[in-house]
Parts: sequence; C-alpha cells; structure tokens
Amino acid sequence: MTQETQLLDKIVNFYLESRDFNGFPIYSGHDPKEVAAAVRLIRKGLIEVISDVDYMNPHIRPWKSTQDVDAQIVRLKQTATDGRSGVCLYPTSPTLALRLQPTEFADRPYTRRLAEGGTTLQLAFFRTDVLEPYREDSRFEYDQHDFGFNFTIADELYGDDDEPEAEKVSLLHGGFAYDLSDIASGSIDRRVCVFLCDLTSFTPEIQRRWSTFEVPADDVLRPHPVWWGSQMGHWPDGSGPFFRLFGELKALNELHQRAFGEDLFGTVVHPKEFGWLLRPSQREFDRFVHDLDKLLSDNIRHKALTAAGVPMKDDKGRAMGTLQRLELLLARSGVKEIDRKRMMKPLYDVRQARQKPAHDTTPNKTDRSLTLKQIELLSDATTSLNTLRHFWQRHPDNKDHKLQTEYLDNEKLYRM
Repeated sequence: MTQETQLLDKIVNFYLESRDFNGFPIYSGHDPKEVAAAVRLIRKGLIEVISDVDYMNPHIRPWKSTQDVDAQIVRLKQTATDGRSGVCLYPTSPTLALRLQPTEFADRPYTRRLAEGGTTLQLAFFRTDVLEPYREDSRFEYDQHDFGFNFTIADELYGDDDEPEAEKVSLLHGGFAYDLSDIASGSIDRRVCVFLCDLTSFTPEIQRRWSTFEVPADDVLRPHPVWWGSQMGHWPDGSGPFFRLFGELKALNELHQRAFGEDLFGTVVHPKEFGWLLRPSQREFDRFVHDLDKLLSDNIRHKALTAAGVPMKDDKGRAMGTLQRLELLLARSGVKEIDRKRMMKPLYDVRQARQKPAHDTTPNKTDRSLTLKQIELLSDATTSLNTLRHFWQRHPDNKDHKLQTEYLDNEKLYRM
C-alpha cells in the first residue's frame, strides 16, 4: 500500500467516523512523508485543505475550500513547518463517492449528504409548512421572528420515557429564504432554510419527514440577509416588521401613560404563534388578520381613551368603537381630516379584513399572492402606528421625553 493510499484511508475514515464529519488535522512537525503524500493527493483532486483562511475553525468544513490548489499546498506546508495556522484535510466528493457504501446513512438523507462531501453550512430549503407541527403542537416551544425561527421539545417531555424518542427534536438556527423572481405579478415564495449540520442532528424519522418538504436550491432562492449575517457573526443592520409593530405598541403605551396616566394598549407581548404565513392559504391569512386586529383595535383600552377625555358615545347617542374614539381624539387635538384618514385607514382596513370571513362562505384555497398581501398589510399597520406615535410625542408631557424605541426611526426597516 502506497503512502498516498494509506493517508487517503486515514483522511476518509477520520471524516466518516468523527462526530461531525471533521477534517484530519495537521500540526507543526507533522511527518514530512505524509505531508508530501498530501500534496500529491491535493493535486489529484482527492482531498482539499480547509484552513483559517476559509473559516475560523478548520475542524469543520463550512464550505468548499476558497483557495486554489497552490494556495492550499502553501498553507499545508506552512502549518507542518511552523504551526502558526491550523489546517485540516478533507476528502473531496469524488473520493467519497468511491468509498461510501449505498447502505451507509441510507435512513438519514441529510447525514448521507454530508457523508458524500456536503459542507456543514450548506443550506437545504423547504416549504414553510414543514414548521406547522411545531407551531401547533403544544409539546414544542416554538418561536418565530422576522427573519427565522427555532423550536425545541419542552423540557418536561425530553426526559419522559413515554414520549417517542423520534419526537425529541430541536432546531435553533432556522431561517427564512425568499424567491422574488415573480414579485412583479404579485407573488413571493417564502421558504425555510436550514444548515446541513443542524439537519443531521435530527433522528432518521425526522430527517425523512423533512426531506418530503424539500425544494430545489435554485439560483433565485436566497436566505434573508439579516438571518444569514447573524449566522456569520454579524450584527443586524436593521429590524423587521413584527419587531417594529411591537416596538410601536410599547412606545405608544409609554407616551399615553405619561400624557393621560393609562396604557393605550392592553398587551404589548408578541404571541409566539403570531408570525409569517406558513402556507399561502385563505384560512391561514384570515387567522393572521384576526390576530392582527386583536393586537390593534381590540387591544385599545376604552379606559385609556376615557382618561384622554374622549366620550363613549357619539353626538347621536350611539356607542363608539375604539377606532372611532381614537379618531375623535385626533380630531379634538387638531389633526386635519385628511391626515386623520391617512393615519387611521390601515387600522380600519385590518378591522374590515377581519370581519369579511365572518360573512363569506368561500372555501379555503391556496393563493400565492397572500404572502405579499400579508407583508403589505403588516407594513401599512406598522406605518400607521408609527405616525400615531409621532403625534403622541407632540403632547406637552412628551415633547422632551426620549423614548427607548426612538432608534427605530433611524434603523433600516426590512418589510419582510
């Protein structure tokens, strides 16, 4: 057996038998004969070098080497000589194709993909409805934010022997991705994206289930830049619409409390199930509208408007709803009708959209345009709250008050 063959066997076995498909490490003072054999294997395309030039931790392969063959060899020799930088050797996909048996990892499709030479930070993409069981199942702690999500089995169930082991699953680093190629026609495709290294932590049963939701990773599908940046260790350069919505609710409460001694909204807590549509269906959209209106018109406290001097009934003795009373407060404060209508219209639109399903017998249907419609509805409602907040800030008791949420005005806003 040649030196090359022996070393290649070492590298392949180390890769396949390690916990996370790690690379074969090279340190200062490494056997010169093995280093020479590694150089020949690199030139043949049978192995590659991952170094700190590619990633801060070369013991995992986040992506294929970013260096050409000559640069890889230079890095290898430098490490073997002085050890000032870390490098690891990895088998390439052609090498692994010859070494892997068809039955190895056959029940774990994403583990198999890494075993075939996939990279740990390679993304797989899925339909968003893959998340529905975790959002709807009370056994899971599910959290969705503007750019991604996470879920985990509840602590009390993790150690429960009666709970199926296959269901004891967690995912802490999932993101959203978008296909905007058809946006001109009013359609957006939102997808779920997950790193291969996270998918390999799933049980065989869960890996197989997720594989049935997978979609091709074509050229137009991109992970959200904020989510991707956060996974690469970068601070977010802006915030999303859900974060903004609840930031404005909190700010309005703070300002109304200072001016009139009462919180304007009953709650400013973000319900975990309130987020992006997981499928573009009419029923899912109606559910979102219902929850959004509960956070807006249903959430406005009559007591807060009474404290501001707004009557409960109009000039004809008819009881007024919260939006009517809020608009009356604006009118009494000198806001012109055209400005009042602009400020209040998005809130009335949400209320009207909520009431429509109660009088509509249209069956549930899939409509790809609902994804964009949700984005626009949420954006308009948040803009309305922002405008109202700026009006509240002009109250004499608030003019010199600095809000903790004022940074929202100077931060980049992502509408999706």
